[in-house]
Amino acid sequence: MTWATGRCLRRAGHLPHTLVWHRDAPAAALKRLAAIAPGLIMAVDGDSAILLAGAQLPACLAPDPPLIATLHDPWNLVRLLHAIGLPAPDSMRADSAVQLREQSLVYPIVTRPLTQHGGRRARLHHHPGSVACWRTYPVLAQSYMPGLAVGASFLAREGQVLACSIFRHGRSGALRFYASVRVRDYVERLAAACHYSGAGHLALRYNPARDSYAILGLRAGFDLSLLHAARAGINFPALLLQPPATLALPKPGRIHLPRLERTLLWTRKFVGSG
Repeated sequence: MTWATGRCLRRAGHLPHTLVWHRDAPAAALKRLAAIAPGLIMAVDGDSAILLAGAQLPACLAPDPPLIATLHDPWNLVRLLHAIGLPAPDSMRADSAVQLREQSLVYPIVTRPLTQHGGRRARLHHHPGSVACWRTYPVLAQSYMPGLAVGASFLAREGQVLACSIFRHGRSGALRFYASVRVRDYVERLAAACHYSGAGHLALRYNPARDSYAILGLRAGFDLSLLHAARAGINFPALLLQPPATLALPKPGRIHLPRLERTLLWTRKFVGSG
């Protein structure tokens, strides 16, 4: 993510530098560094936004750490979506193996741990017997939503959406950007309800048979699709430095990254180097 963010900033004419956090670094030194470029330090994801807030470093627009923690908890997110009338899968929280076995959702279901130490990988279960191996509680259980994977990246300031890109995943890493009044309305209503500031990304599922969407998750910070979005006309890191005066939207169409960017992006994703 850091590499992709830097590449977008360089494409916009900036010269970015990567700040590496060290637990023994004195806070005074970090604050002096921040004073060199006030308001130009950028958090690329939720974890870095929390670190910058904890060190009291002036940074670009970013959601508050308590809000990040709330929205990254899938059960809290589901309850918020239901409260403001946004679509989400049928869900329930199980605090024990007994509750998970006795849940009333129709199979197949998806389970996801709520705690950080449990990881974030969702698991698909086709029958009650397959949930017996689950060992991490509490857990979120949701009805499986068939359909197409959809992403909605956005930039907001105090609940007002400044930029939004909506796309479907294609073959060989290609993304197809398209306009959707419904999805953009979901983004705007969620950002307004949270008084959201900074970059964020919604993961959704679209069911063509029912012409319906469901929101599966929200992540603070940028998404790996930002290189595609930049080629579609929405450079999220650059817009974070200089927010647009009017709503910024990408050009509709299929975006396929050049071989070099595609290779470097996926190599860094799998080795975990950002």
